[in-house]
Amino acid sequence: MNWLIKAILKAAAGKVAKEVVMELIKRLKKAVREQNAQITLSSSQQSGTSSA
Repeated sequence: MNWLIKAILKAAAGKVAKEVVMELIKRLKKAVREQNAQITLSSSQQSGTSSA
């Protein structure tokens, strides 16, 4: 059964890998942006610098 799942995933991966990767990158960038905003807000008073 495992080989069947792997074969299906491998076949599907070729078609959707690009969309999945792009979506993951999009979500990762969003998460990084939000975290950077929080870090900037919390550390701006200490360091005196801010990044957009």
